Amino acid sequence: MATIKNNGVVVSTDATSPFSLQNLTPNTAYTVEVEDNGAKGSVKFTTTDIVPGAPTVTATAKVGAIDFTIVDGTNDGTAITGYTVHYTEGTTPKTQDTTSKTGTITGLTADTEYTIQATAKNGKGESSKSAAVKATPTA
Repeated sequence: MATIKNNGVVVSTDATSPFSLQNLTPNTAYTVEVEDNGAKGSVKFTTTDIVPGAPTVTATAKVGAIDFTIVDGTNDGTAITGYTVHYTEGTTPKTQDTTSKTGTITGLTADTEYTIQATAKNGKGESSKSAAVKATPTA
C-alpha cells in the first residue's frame, strides 16, 4: 500500500495502483507524491479547463419585449463568467451579452415571432447554443 500526497496533503494512506484523484480544480497545477516501502516518487501536472455544456433558456413574451431565464448546463471547467443571448429579429441575428441568468430583450417588434438561444462562457471558451425557444411580443 502506498501513501499519496497531493500538493503535500495526504489524500490516501492505503492506495493501490492504479489510483485516481477526484474533485480537482480546472486549470490548476498539482504535484502528486507517492511513497511506498521507503521508495518515493512524484509527478507534476496541470489540469485542463473545459468549455461549459449548453445551457437551457426559457422565454416569456410581454409588450415589446421578451424576458429570458438561463439555466446552466454541465460545467466541469472554470466558473462561468457570462452568457450571450442569441435572438432573431425576422431573419436578422442579434445578440445580447449578460452576466445575469435573467434579463429582458427590449425594443422588439410586436406580433413578430423571435427565436431565442443562449450560450455560456468560462475561461476555456463558449458553449454550444441551447435548444431554441420561441416567443412573440405583444403590442
